[in-house]
Amino acid sequence: MLLTWATSHKVTNFCHWFQPLTGLIAEKHDSFVDYDDKQNVIHQFTGLNLTKGETDASSFPSGSVRQTFEARGYTVWDPSAKIFIQQKGRSKVMCIPSVFCSYSGDSLDEKTPLLKAQSVMSKECCKLLNKAGIICS
Repeated sequence: MLLTWATSHKVTNFCHWFQPLTGLIAEKHDSFVDYDDKQNVIHQFTGLNLTKGETDASSFPSGSVRQTFEARGYTVWDPSAKIFIQQKGRSKVMCIPSVFCSYSGDSLDEKTPLLKAQSVMSKECCKLLNKAGIICS
């Protein structure tokens, strides 16, 4: 369904869009275009492409959570943010807002700590509302 939506908007590539600790925005790009066993061009996009991508994290600051040789970084889709299309020249790219973390799960971006804090605040606010007699789940 997402592939159909993207191709109907003439999108040819997708990227995991994230905010590493550099203070800039980074993108890990891939293409919808693939080849079948007869070398015919096909469009392909699976749920795995949506949820997770791997990038070389060696150029991003890590806050000393890992050595450079352990520089595998992973982008993981943040479903709380909307997927959007960005035009770059004649190309259109589907941007998947993502968080960026290390192999061990350490945050390597600006967004993950915010999402963790938001989750804790939501849980604590529900506790308070429940004590006040307002049902919150």
